[in-house]
Amino acid sequence: MDAGPLGGGHVHLSRRDPVNGGILVVTVSFDPGKEPAGLHLMGSFEEIDFPFFPLPGRPLASAAAGAPVAARVSTWGALVGVAYDHPVGASAIYVHLDTPTSHWAVKQDIDVRLGKYKSEILKVDPTRVKPPEDALPRIEAEKEETAKTYAASVLEPFLLQGFNLPIGTAVTSRYGNKRLFNGELASYHSGVDLRARVGTPVHAAGEARVALAKNLYYTGNTVILDHGFGIFTLYGHLSKIQVAEGQRVVGGDLLGLAGATGRVTGPHLHWGAVVHGTKVNPLDLLRVTW
Repeated sequence: MDAGPLGGGHVHLSRRDPVNGGILVVTVSFDPGKEPAGLHLMGSFEEIDFPFFPLPGRPLASAAAGAPVAARVSTWGALVGVAYDHPVGASAIYVHLDTPTSHWAVKQDIDVRLGKYKSEILKVDPTRVKPPEDALPRIEAEKEETAKTYAASVLEPFLLQGFNLPIGTAVTSRYGNKRLFNGELASYHSGVDLRARVGTPVHAAGEARVALAKNLYYTGNTVILDHGFGIFTLYGHLSKIQVAEGQRVVGGDLLGLAGATGRVTGPHLHWGAVVHGTKVNPLDLLRVTW
C-alpha cells in the first residue's frame, strides 16, 4: 500500500480500512543514498501530530538471492491510533518531510470501518459508578495526572522489541464493549480484561520505562508503561505493585500481582493501550510488525 514520492521516499500503511479503536503502522522508506540530508519526518491524523523513529536498515528487496548487499534501505516508522468514537467513513493521514531547504507532504486516504463491538451488563460498587462528592477532586486530579503522563513519552523506540500478552490467559471482556454499570450505560471498555486470580503474576508486555505506578480511583493499583514515541500500556486492578516510577523494564519483567482493586466485578487484569493520547485495542499491538 505504497504512495509517493515523498522527497524520494515512499509511504506505506499497514491497511487502508482500519476499524475505530484500531492501530495503523505507517512507514516511510528511502532507497540507499536517497534519504535527504537534515531529514525531519512528522505525521498528523485528526489534528494529532505523531513523530517517526528510525527502523533497522533493510536489504534491498531487488537483491538476488544469496548475493551480498552492502546498501540498505533507510526506513522510518510510526504508530497511529484510530479513536473509538471516530466517525465511520473517509479520513486521511498526512506525512510531512522537511529538510533545511525543502518541504514535501503526502496525503494517505483511509476508510474507517465500524468495529463489531458488543454490550455487557456489569454490577459494581455504586460509588464507582456515581462517585461521592468528596471523591470528585481525586478523580479529576488523577485524570489530569494521567493526561500529563501520556503527553510526556520518552523518545526511545522501545516498542521495536515487540509486544506479548502480560498474562497468558483468556480474554473475558473485549475492547470496545459498551458497558452498562448497574443498569446504566456508563462507558465503553477502553482495554481488554484478562482472566486472573488474585496474586497471578502480571508481566510487562514489552520493553519500556515505568511512567506511573500508584492507586487510581477507577483502575485501582495501576502501572503505566511508556514504550517510547507516544506508545503506552496500562495494567489495572492489581493487588500489588512491584515496580517503581522511572524504572526500566523489558518484556516479561514482573510488574505486580493481579487483583480486584478499583471498579471491578471480580479479580482480573485490565490491560489497556494508548497511542498518542488515543485509547486503542491493546491486542492490536501483538500484530505490529515493522
